[in-house]
Amino acid sequence: KKYSSGRFDFLTDRPDAKSLEGYLFPDTYEIYADEAPEDIIQKMLENFDAKVTPDMRKRAEEMGLTLNEVLRFASLVEREAAVSEERPIIADVYLKRFNEGWTLDADPTVQYAIGKRKGEWWPKLSGDDLYFDSPYNTYKHTGLPPGPICNPGLASIKAVLFPASTPYYYFVALKDGSGRHLFAATEDEQNQNINYINGVADAPAPGSDPFGPDSPLNTSGDGEAVPIQPVQDGGG
Repeated sequence: KKYSSGRFDFLTDRPDAKSLEGYLFPDTYEIYADEAPEDIIQKMLENFDAKVTPDMRKRAEEMGLTLNEVLRFASLVEREAAVSEERPIIADVYLKRFNEGWTLDADPTVQYAIGKRKGEWWPKLSGDDLYFDSPYNTYKHTGLPPGPICNPGLASIKAVLFPASTPYYYFVALKDGSGRHLFAATEDEQNQNINYINGVADAPAPGSDPFGPDSPLNTSGDGEAVPIQPVQDGGG
């Protein structure tokens, strides 16, 4: 069923008029047992309209992005980042890869593509899965996936609109349950980080912890890590 953009002009640039993926704003709602699904959808869209402010939409234009493209980036950040402080860093990595014509190599896009086939939304990936033929597979196709892969929250949207400024192009998740990642500026550093995580290397690449004392983002001058902040307040 095609969902009309109606009173919400932010829906006009959707690549698929039948999908509201990305626009159903995640939040706490008061919903009644007899409430029609259409009314619940309306609440979520109204909330999106209120939370994604005109200043944020103007910022997207300044970046040369449509709002839908921002949501596609933000959906990747939402699925990758388990630690809120890393959102602007992960956003910066994806934006740089996109702007420089790299493949985004985002595992969540492959999970999204094969999720239903395997009977679960976010399956653990095998090496063969990275070759799965889908326009959503950002290992096989350059650019953004055809649409958002989830409904990102405000923090992920702001991270895309106001990313950190970093030297990083790569990241890999730690296996310690922290949800954190190691970041790298080069492929060699990325490989060292992967080897460290897998117990093959003695230490990660220098500067790969963005919150560590040797981080290239550490400008405190006293060996203490400084918080990573977006380049400016996200507004709204």
